[in-house]
Amino acid sequence: MIQKIAILIVAGGNSSRLGSAKQLLPFQGKTLLRRIVDEACLDPAHSVYVVLGAEHQRMQEELLGTKATAVLNKHWMEGMSSSISVGIHAILKAQPELSHCIIAVCDQPFVDASLFQALKEGDEKSGRGIVTTGFAETWGTPCLFSKAYFPELLALEGPKGARPVVLMHLEDIHITPFAAAAIDVDSMTDYYNLPHRMVSV
Repeated sequence: MIQKIAILIVAGGNSSRLGSAKQLLPFQGKTLLRRIVDEACLDPAHSVYVVLGAEHQRMQEELLGTKATAVLNKHWMEGMSSSISVGIHAILKAQPELSHCIIAVCDQPFVDASLFQALKEGDEKSGRGIVTTGFAETWGTPCLFSKAYFPELLALEGPKGARPVVLMHLEDIHITPFAAAAIDVDSMTDYYNLPHRMVSV
């Protein structure tokens, strides 16, 4: 049963493929970063941490008025795994009793509070240590990890995020379907098409 949970939003990259900071792109009245932060903060039981890196001062302004805690990754150039490790370290320093953590990114604009709740329910019903989000015949973020996997998350290196940890423990995963998680922003074409997509969850 989940006792203490944090949501770790990884937002440290420089969006090199997109050409500008995707975190600050506006969508439905908010930036992509503020949108995911607000959804994560809707449940008062969540503690919310955001790992920043490139243009961190601009990004931090987006957190004003929220309960989210900013964590700076000075080595964000090393990739997402570095930001996850830095984030988990900061969370455990503040909350050593933490039992679970959900890792999310800010370029999936239709991820919302209902998915975070579904991931927690998936953990409680399945008894598995990892709960991933299922979409487009695959799985990915957001992803919930029990504390048993925190040491492996702390040891991550490289650009692949937490996926290597999941792949090493496929026998311990539960997949929570959420079709809209398939929509992400990797290019300006993706971004310009966002308002016109019909989304079924």
